[in-house]
Amino acid sequence: MYLRKEKMREIKFRAFNKEEKRMYFVSSLRFGEFGMEVKVWIDGKEMEVLGNPYELMQYAGIKDMKEVEVYEGDIIKRYCPCVTVGCTMYWIGEVAIRNGSLIFRDHNEETDTQLEMFAEELLEEEPQIAPLEVIGNIYENPELVEKE
Repeated sequence: MYLRKEKMREIKFRAFNKEEKRMYFVSSLRFGEFGMEVKVWIDGKEMEVLGNPYELMQYAGIKDMKEVEVYEGDIIKRYCPCVTVGCTMYWIGEVAIRNGSLIFRDHNEETDTQLEMFAEELLEEEPQIAPLEVIGNIYENPELVEKE
């Protein structure tokens, strides 16, 4: 199965702990009088985290060709919609949310593509056109988006 966009985007987050260099899934997020309160799943238990060593990443509402959920901060391969058999052209970039829109940021070209429009086009076309693949994220694999 290729890129799939759900009808109503589920709102959820994951969090990268910058000190531990570990990714966690957020179980709850609340803004109180003392700032943001975050609870994450750690070894199967819900734990409240204090301080600010976490970077939050929002779920983009789409899955890649392997059914992996795509989050803000993910590094993806965006394959070329070539009609030529055997074409292996692709771009690597970061998923970001800017001004409420999901974008694909190509660090080599220094361009942004509105990924939601790209996803909508895919849903209307045949599914083998330009699949996406999550290959890492900007916190654990920054080398994947370094300029060449």
